[in-house]
Amino acid sequence: MPEDLLNKGQGERPPVQDTPPAQDTPPAKPSAEPPAQDTPPTSFDMNQFMTEGWKDCIPEDLKDRAEWGRINNVQDVFKNYISAQQTISKSVRIPDASSSAEDVTAFYTKLGKPASPAEYDFTYEKAEGQQFGKESFDFSNFQQIADKANLTATQYQDMCKAYIDIQNDFVNKYQQEQAEQAGAELKEAEATLRKEWGKDYGNNINNISAKITQMYPQETIEKMSEVGLFRDANFLKSQLALTKMLTGDTIYIEGRGIENVPETIDQLRAKRDSLMQADYVKNKAQVDELNKQIVAIQMSQQGQLSRLQG
Repeated sequence: MPEDLLNKGQGERPPVQDTPPAQDTPPAKPSAEPPAQDTPPTSFDMNQFMTEGWKDCIPEDLKDRAEWGRINNVQDVFKNYISAQQTISKSVRIPDASSSAEDVTAFYTKLGKPASPAEYDFTYEKAEGQQFGKESFDFSNFQQIADKANLTATQYQDMCKAYIDIQNDFVNKYQQEQAEQAGAELKEAEATLRKEWGKDYGNNINNISAKITQMYPQETIEKMSEVGLFRDANFLKSQLALTKMLTGDTIYIEGRGIENVPETIDQLRAKRDSLMQADYVKNKAQVDELNKQIVAIQMSQQGQLSRLQG
């Protein structure tokens, strides 16, 4: 039988048990609850995100940064980012010990340093009344100093302007101090002379002023003024004596001065001229006498003036 052939040489084969028929699965009982419905996705509000919602994306450790106060929306974020990148690209990196000479030169050139000392220059507007201007000083040494110090052109200009301003301020201060001192000296001299001359003070000063230009060259007068002689009471008294000698207010006989003599040169001349006009022939003797007196006084004055002038 074929079954015997199949079992031949394989030992006794256990009997095959029949598989029970499959039981039908009873149908599931219907649930008392209705099936869950899928939740529809929340709609995304782009406008809200662009204006406010973007802040929720800021990392927690950065939310307290003050920089966010300048950002109002996402567009501002982009704009600030681009601006920051442009600033970084234009930034200048400070050289350190590892920088080459070329790097150092490039650094200061980018800051605004001229290529050579000769290229340092500046302008200066000299104000009215100022003593010094750009042309008053040699700035070649300043150019060398600026080049060695790696100054920019602007720094060099500021330095040179400040130097000129300092010099002008010094001169102005000195002149102010001199003017204040001259004013004090003038008041002191005036008080001394007013006390000594009394009511004749004004006339004496006028006489000195009227004759001073006749006695000295303008250059000498300027020097006398610079050193303060016209604020010196003793000098003014000596000038008054000299003025009286020249005008006849003081008659000098053999080097001795006699002041307040009624018959001065001007008075003698006036009297002589009056006699000549009235009747020269009749008054000839008096006219000749007056002329002799006038000549004598003039010769005495000239001799005294020669001694004063050395």
